[in-house]
Amino acid sequence: MSARKFNEAVSLLGNAGAASCTTFLYANTGARSGPSLRKIATDGPLAQELVNAVGQWLVKRKSDADNDPIGYSDYVFEDMPSHHIRHIDVAGDQLIEDWFAQFGALATLPAFDGNHAFLKKVRFYGIKVSVPGQANEVYCFRAKGPATILKKKGGVFAVLENGRYVQTAPEHLEFDSKADVIVYDGTMFVLSSSACESIVGFGERIKAAARNMLENTFRAVPLANQDEVVRMVCEDMRLAKKAVSIARQGTVANMDVNGIRNTIAQFSLPIELTNTNQGFELRVDHDNPRHMWDLLRLLASDHVEAVATHDRWVTTAKQRL
Repeated sequence: MSARKFNEAVSLLGNAGAASCTTFLYANTGARSGPSLRKIATDGPLAQELVNAVGQWLVKRKSDADNDPIGYSDYVFEDMPSHHIRHIDVAGDQLIEDWFAQFGALATLPAFDGNHAFLKKVRFYGIKVSVPGQANEVYCFRAKGPATILKKKGGVFAVLENGRYVQTAPEHLEFDSKADVIVYDGTMFVLSSSACESIVGFGERIKAAARNMLENTFRAVPLANQDEVVRMVCEDMRLAKKAVSIARQGTVANMDVNGIRNTIAQFSLPIELTNTNQGFELRVDHDNPRHMWDLLRLLASDHVEAVATHDRWVTTAKQRL
């Protein structure tokens, strides 16, 4: 389903000759500085050239993902191979849905007027592509900070107009042919994990989500010092991302006490497992960061044994088949 939908998005961009394109900038502005989103007024050829360039680049990215049997997978907050494409359903996702809702009113945005204070806080730009006769639109997002979107160099600049070179301002906005995030038909496709985190600005929302998800997790796998563990996870962004990934992958639902006990023993994990009247509970030294990672990797089912060699491994960014 995800590969088919991504192919539809790429095909739409490749046949966007009569498309309506809206280009916009997002900056981390304060309440006094006006809207964070601003439209970029462009002429038709510029917008079309930008869409064509991104579309051609996505064809190559799609081919690379198609050639890998696990080239498409659910999005988690872990490193991914550069050719993989990860996806998230926008609707109902507590980290994504509210963020994406802001792009539903692009037509009412004020136009960007070249304000330098705004550019100094730019985080990304985007393109909304609407094709007549197509029900769904494509949103392309590209992470760009002030240093990469605003080009300003010394010297005298000139452009060719009507056979003569004329002087032009030494500042210009620079776009490129790539995209870090695509949204189409209710699905977000992530082509760069780090850029996606910058574009969406997960920040404190990840920590809040981690707290909620861990509380649900520990109903299935009880932890003696749950409050202390949750607090430590929510104070460390890396641990919080791991906790959210565990919930997204749904690994805890399939765990049982024997599998947990065997994993602890076989991988010599510094985690205590104690039988209780209600079943069992775990305990870990929450003040030891290494032990905290051991616990989260246990809950993520990151400890595996290779079928061919029986070697034991601790994995990251695995794919469920």
